[in-house]
Amino acid sequence: MNDNRPINAPVHMRPADVGLLLSDRDALAAEVEELKVEVEELRKYLKVSREAEDGLQEENDDLKAFIRERDPRNASALYDRMAEDFYLETGLMAPGKSVPAEMMYSGEQEIRRQQAWRPFVNRWHEAEFDAILGRKEEKP
Repeated sequence: MNDNRPINAPVHMRPADVGLLLSDRDALAAEVEELKVEVEELRKYLKVSREAEDGLQEENDDLKAFIRERDPRNASALYDRMAEDFYLETGLMAPGKSVPAEMMYSGEQEIRRQQAWRPFVNRWHEAEFDAILGRKEEKP
């Protein structure tokens, strides 16, 4: 082609060149269809990825809450939770907790409370570690 011709000048093409352009058009149309299929597949993968990301975010939030609840800087709250669970399980106040006057323990009851506390704490911590590891076991 002559590059010196005016921009508006008609382009004269041989029939063979027109045939090549038409075959190029058909090839491009086929490629566009393939790309459309690929885009749809990518959209499906994107949807699955976003759902997985949402699930991971939810697990991350749960883990953060789990860690916050067990923050060693908040030991008194942890002990209060353990003491409440101990009371619900045994009907006894945890060692170190003030006993109301109506619940004053005799020497035998105090020994029973001390003896029940250590196995309870061991089970409680075991359940906590199982929860950390994802075993989904309930604490005692």
